[in-house]
Amino acid sequence: MLETGKGAVYANKCVSQNHRSLSLTNYKSKRDYGMTNESTSRGSKLWYLLLILPYIGVLWVPFYNSLQPEFNGIPFFYWYQFLWVIISAVLTWIVYRATG
Repeated sequence: MLETGKGAVYANKCVSQNHRSLSLTNYKSKRDYGMTNESTSRGSKLWYLLLILPYIGVLWVPFYNSLQPEFNGIPFFYWYQFLWVIISAVLTWIVYRATG
């Protein structure tokens, strides 16, 4: 709630001016953090090819369209797909760390 009176007007001006100056002085561009395309080398882009592996492993259905072998009573069709969920998370983390 804003106060009224002589002192309150001065205080409100100071707060609004400080807020504006802080937001302008604390701003950093993508270049300051090294997030521009110029800093991305060719080698770091090759890491993204690892993200294709889960698509190949899961979209090739004839490879895992069977019930055998079972793992703790779970048919191969199900545990194979669940295994790719874990593998995909690990691959995503690796690519994130390598290109980060």
